[in-house]
Amino acid sequence: MVHAAESAVREYFDRIFGRRDLTACQDLLAENYVDHDAPAGTPAGPAATRAFLETFLREHDPLEFELVELVAGGDSVAVRARWRGRRTDTGAPLQQDGLLLIKIDPAGRLAERWSAYREE
Repeated sequence: MVHAAESAVREYFDRIFGRRDLTACQDLLAENYVDHDAPAGTPAGPAATRAFLETFLREHDPLEFELVELVAGGDSVAVRARWRGRRTDTGAPLQQDGLLLIKIDPAGRLAERWSAYREE
C-alpha cells in the first residue's frame, strides 16, 4: 500500500520535473509552505517556490530528474534525488545529488522542506 505522503511527493516531483507543470505549486504546496533552504528573505508560500522553479527550469535545459529513493513515515518523506542537465547560458553541466526531507500537513499538502546537495 502506498503511503499518502509518498503519493503527494511523487506527484509533486513528477509534475514539476517530469511534465514541467508548475501549477503543482498551487495544487500541492500548503499556503504557508516553507523551504528552509531558500535564500534569506524568500517569502513562504507556493508563489515564491513557483518563481524559483520557473527560473531554475529555464536556466537548466535540458534537465533530467531521477527520484532515486523515497521513504515515507508518518507526516514526513525522505527523498534521495538526482538532477543532470546543462546551464542554458554557459553550457556548463549540472550534476547534483540531493537529500530532501519533506513534511506533509494534515490536508496532504507539502508543508516544509529541508535539503542538502552535493554537486559533482
